[in-house]
Amino acid sequence: MSATTFLTQRQLMVKNMPADNPMAQQQKILLYVFPVIFAVGGVGFPIGVLIYWSTTNIWSMGQQFWIIHNNPTPGTPAHAAWEKRKRAKQHTQNVLEGDQTPPEVVIPKRQQPKRNSRKDRKSK
Repeated sequence: MSATTFLTQRQLMVKNMPADNPMAQQQKILLYVFPVIFAVGGVGFPIGVLIYWSTTNIWSMGQQFWIIHNNPTPGTPAHAAWEKRKRAKQHTQNVLEGDQTPPEVVIPKRQQPKRNSRKDRKSK
């Protein structure tokens, strides 16, 4: 159970945590502390609880893998890999259609609305 707890948390940190996250150090400490606490304190837990936690952690690992693979957080290594897979897939489709140049993915920036001055506002 401690191993599955460690692996589930590590999967989130390595693949889906932005590098500039200020909570990364705290998460890293908890990554190592919680499995140790559960290993020491888990001796007194009923076996059914340990089996339940282990299966839940394995199920969570599978869900996290699917989510991180298909919908990663922007600015993470998983997002860079996802964009690379997406470009490769588009390139493959373009090659099959006869176009040899892969299109670049351009994310449009949202134009912020401008505030009207007091004299431009309509009074009621």
